Amino acid sequence: SYAQKHDMYVIVNMHHDDSIWLRVDTYNEHNWNFTKTRYENLWKQIAYYFKDYGSNVMFAGMNEIVWGETTAFWEYNEMRTTQANCDAHMGELYQLFVDTVRATGGNNTKRYLCIAPMGAIAWRQNEMILPKDPKSSGGINRIIVEVHEYVAFYKENAGYKWNWIFAQAGPRKQLGYGLLIGEGAFKDATTNTDNTPRSRESFEMHT
Repeated sequence: SYAQKHDMYVIVNMHHDDSIWLRVDTYNEHNWNFTKTRYENLWKQIAYYFKDYGSNVMFAGMNEIVWGETTAFWEYNEMRTTQANCDAHMGELYQLFVDTVRATGGNNTKRYLCIAPMGAIAWRQNEMILPKDPKSSGGINRIIVEVHEYVAFYKENAGYKWNWIFAQAGPRKQLGYGLLIGEGAFKDATTNTDNTPRSRESFEMHT
């Protein structure tokens, strides 16, 4: 493939299915069982298809999974609340994700798998229920925590923002979990315009 030919990494994820059927705020037992079954079956098929691919292919169990209606979650106040059982449901799905992928064999027994907190928001990492990975042996943890970060910044505090993001991952890093910034960009806070070149320079300075 193009990615393999150019020595690139590929992350296969389940993107925005939460707006259709992948709801972690489902309380009805029948609906929740349906969600888990469908989630398991999808990852079983995906994992089986890619099981002989090398380590340049990674899987991400969900994207920016949210509770309730997607648009409502991203309202400033709403994204700071959590409906009951959502984190527990996410934890249950992530454990199912890990177990399902590992069970397909091949290179999936040692493939790196990404999980994200609610909304993939950095400060929500502390609320995550981390899955156990039976294949993480020999001191190698093959689970990576993924976050997304889109923020406005002033030049003088850009370094602080990057350092803060990495600091949020501290407790999980001590347990051997890696950190992936799967999406990210900065806007200049003074002009509200895209400033990707400057944010990239800042990232390289503070990592």
